[in-house]
Amino acid sequence: GTLTGLVREDFGATLAVLESMTDPGAAEKPLREFASRPPPPAPPAPVARRLSWLRCTAAKLLAGKNYKDPLLTSCELPTPADSASPASSSPRRATSIAARTIVEVLGRADLKGARLTAFRTHAEGPDHRAREAALSLLETHDEVDAAPLLAAALDSGIPGVIGTAAEVLAKHPERASADTARKRRKKDKKKDDDAPAASYGPPSPAVLKALVTLLTRKTDTPDSELDDGLIDAAAALGAKDALPRIEELCHSPYPTTRDHAEKAIALLSGKKVECPAPPEGGPLPTEMHAFATAHPTLVLQTDAGEMTLLLDTALAPVAVTRVVELARAGYYDGMLVHRVVPGFVTQFGAPWGDGYGGPEGKLPLRCETSPLPFDPLRIGVALAGRDTGSSQLFIMHARFPHLDGKYALVGTAKGPWAAFVDGDLIHHVEVR
Repeated sequence: GTLTGLVREDFGATLAVLESMTDPGAAEKPLREFASRPPPPAPPAPVARRLSWLRCTAAKLLAGKNYKDPLLTSCELPTPADSASPASSSPRRATSIAARTIVEVLGRADLKGARLTAFRTHAEGPDHRAREAALSLLETHDEVDAAPLLAAALDSGIPGVIGTAAEVLAKHPERASADTARKRRKKDKKKDDDAPAASYGPPSPAVLKALVTLLTRKTDTPDSELDDGLIDAAAALGAKDALPRIEELCHSPYPTTRDHAEKAIALLSGKKVECPAPPEGGPLPTEMHAFATAHPTLVLQTDAGEMTLLLDTALAPVAVTRVVELARAGYYDGMLVHRVVPGFVTQFGAPWGDGYGGPEGKLPLRCETSPLPFDPLRIGVALAGRDTGSSQLFIMHARFPHLDGKYALVGTAKGPWAAFVDGDLIHHVEVR
């Protein structure tokens, strides 16, 4: 079809098919045509973005282990700046399609020599989504001295980068050891498959210090998703200095945080404890004092066209009021659509455009769940566990019964929501 036809609901299915392929096989010729497809003169930003996804996804398949493949390194097209969305020029929104695909290709072989140097440019770089992807590779690439990279990530101040580092540490605490690479070389020389696993040195002091500092920071607006990840990482590393703070979080009003604290205390102290909900139930959200009108409508001007959200306070009064207040304050203006799963959901509302965090000064929301079905175009509040919702919304592409009763349903959407791709912008939201 024509390039302007890329902004349509079936484009995501094309990308999904390409993503599902593991080897070019007989499709090498059409893949090369995709990867080298030229842009039209001065393409609009949505067209350039979709063509970049098409080119980069095909190039990634063709590149194999070659992260320097010219089709790969040149796959992303410049996206015209949009003066109507000044927020789009923010470092929070500046993420690269090509950088993430190159990181994936880098992960297909041992990270050594020039390959390691290229990896580090992403693992320490300013593109936070590429950085998160690179840090995730540390789970499977133990040839890399990971401790300095993880310590720097914990000190970054970027929720998604911090959360990714904490997840790596919780799953693979040995990656915090400065001796990782040296010990791996010794282990590789062993010929006996039944030999005991290599031991690792103590965690890096820099990693431990960064973890404890993050856990003990004082804030009026807790991020329960981030706290939970940090608690798990501290427990996995045996960070006893974090124990007093984790014991405080044992009394958190947020159930996921109490669950994580309970397990961490057992690991760090050897004592089994229970972390019951506080008797007062925790602070009330400010939205409780003045609910939005019964049926507010949000009209979104986006890269995929005009979209509408028909909200209903009868379904979830606090969550709907939160979304309406944020929209009126311009929170969603210039926001990235950060997650599109063809046939499933489109999701937006993360301040860094990567699925992490919520607005400053807003407490996590309690789940206002109901038995109503998540049918196509229903709108839900995204979660990272019970009572962790805030500003992120998802719009259904199809019926998925497993979501029923687990997420707050806040209304019904109108428009071609399946036409979005990762990185599309919401330029402006009007409340009617």
